[in-house]
Amino acid sequence: MLACSTCEQDAHTTDRLKERNEILERLAGRVVQKEQRKKLPSGKVEETYKEETEGGILHWGRESSADLDWFREKIKEAYGGRAPKVLDPFAGGGAIPLEAMRLGCEVTAIDINPVAWFILKCTLEYPQKLAGQKLRLPEFVLKNRDFMESFFKAQGLKGASLKKQLEKLGLDKDENWIPGLKIEAATLEADLAWHVRAWGWWVLQQAR
Repeated sequence: MLACSTCEQDAHTTDRLKERNEILERLAGRVVQKEQRKKLPSGKVEETYKEETEGGILHWGRESSADLDWFREKIKEAYGGRAPKVLDPFAGGGAIPLEAMRLGCEVTAIDINPVAWFILKCTLEYPQKLAGQKLRLPEFVLKNRDFMESFFKAQGLKGASLKKQLEKLGLDKDENWIPGLKIEAATLEADLAWHVRAWGWWVLQQAR
């Protein structure tokens, strides 16, 4: 009987270790070697290897991963099949409610400090309300060459296409332009992140 009890304990310990390792891997991912190739001025290609994590939920941009879905389901199981409610009465910048929202919880965040309250709005509320929406960039930023060049490059434009779009806004003059050359149209509508960059640039100009 003692031997059987010991075997059961060993099996239970093994299962717990497997479960623990699975949680750690789904949380932090696996460390893998990534090859990076860089062309040197001499024309040779330099190969380097860098360690990166693969999988897991710690990195931003993995909000729709299977690992995050797994954690959401496990949390629901622990709370009777529904997402728990999280109250943070001193939320500050919103780190705790933001992570709770990522995990599928119903969140209420409060702070009496008006600066913290505004940060909470920008962190937790506006991105959800405006997700997927695109609005035209404000007129003042359309005359800033550096900003618009970065914006067009983010759309994948380069070379003649990039120069033509800048020329349309009066920001560049391409003397080598070939008449009749077809150029894809670029949109001036942008998501919330680009509008934040635009107004951040405006605030910086006003401060200067």
